[in-house]
Amino acid sequence: MITDLQAVSQTRRVQLILLLVSAPGFFAGFILPLQARSLGASNLEIGGLFSLFNLMLILLRPLAGTAMDRFGRRRFLMLAVSVFLLSNFFYATAGSVPAIYGARLLHGLATGFILLIADVLVSDWYQQTDRSYALGRNLEMQTRGSIAGATVGFTLLGIVPDLGWQIAFAAFSLAAVGALWLAMTVTEPPADATGQADKSSGGPGSGGPDALLTPGFSAICFLTCITTAGLAAVQPVYVIWLQEHFRWPVSLLALALLPAGIAFALLPSRSSRLIGLFRIYGVMGMGLGISATAYLLMPAIDSAVGFVMLYTLAAASLAVYEPARKQLVFRDTLYYHRGGRLGRTELFAGIGATAGPLAGGWLADQWSGAVVFPVAGAALLFGLLTVFYLHHIDADR
Repeated sequence: MITDLQAVSQTRRVQLILLLVSAPGFFAGFILPLQARSLGASNLEIGGLFSLFNLMLILLRPLAGTAMDRFGRRRFLMLAVSVFLLSNFFYATAGSVPAIYGARLLHGLATGFILLIADVLVSDWYQQTDRSYALGRNLEMQTRGSIAGATVGFTLLGIVPDLGWQIAFAAFSLAAVGALWLAMTVTEPPADATGQADKSSGGPGSGGPDALLTPGFSAICFLTCITTAGLAAVQPVYVIWLQEHFRWPVSLLALALLPAGIAFALLPSRSSRLIGLFRIYGVMGMGLGISATAYLLMPAIDSAVGFVMLYTLAAASLAVYEPARKQLVFRDTLYYHRGGRLGRTELFAGIGATAGPLAGGWLADQWSGAVVFPVAGAALLFGLLTVFYLHHIDADR
């Protein structure tokens, strides 16, 4: 029988691993185009680097989820961290565009594995009532690791511009070595670590092998896709709007993203307390409703500070919503189906994350950036209606 001490100890190790391997996240996203350009990459090749990363996330997660259900969590955790170590090494030593592509491929593979495995592991170790806290902490540690890595990377670029990229990824490689050592100390959770009664075969929380065919789980996948697409559509337009509409210099754009990053670094674990007060559907509904309202209001704001505050409010609301959504995915799910279930929903998250920026860019080109925000808000309102539907069919179980 699992104990609270075991759950805390194992979960902290997994979350520290997340912190260490997430270090390249923000830094690579900002600097990779510049590094690729210095190696002679064309605009198409630079865009391909980001498409390749997202493609790995989309294709890998369903397969990885099913595989870890069948072969165990621990070996895939060690595999993911090992691939992170290889990707950092290839980033540090890449001297050509194909080498950068190889590093990006490995980075996408590792990220697809680690985010899925970490959520499934903490779901295995924690009971239903505590699960949203642990899932929120995963998101916080991932964000904190990316912020810390970006701080180290940009500092090194400022000190040694010619070698900052190589030294930064050498440091990230050392962090991955520490993460690999920690992964070796993580134990495989027992199959009955949490109570796994499959209470229904048709409700949104059921988790058998045919879960994808149920109306509830299909609604969860739709919810995941449309809300992720709305969020992803806004992100690139937000920065461009600040630069073109409010005339912000490039030096201030990173500061405009910082409050939202801080929200994701501090707030997700608070979702569990809110669930205790308002239940899971209440928290999801509030998160989506507040975010949708903020997006709908953003084009009408004439103050840059007010514009950033509304974006941060939306980010904070979504930071609380996301752990609640994942708890709903895991709820009452059998141990041997948790990985596959999460992998399927994250497939739809990847589709949304890929389609959102394309749709937002097309809308901005056809009309203006001002159109993107209300369209994203409408997408989140569709998500809110889906939450109402899930609550309705859950009440009938």
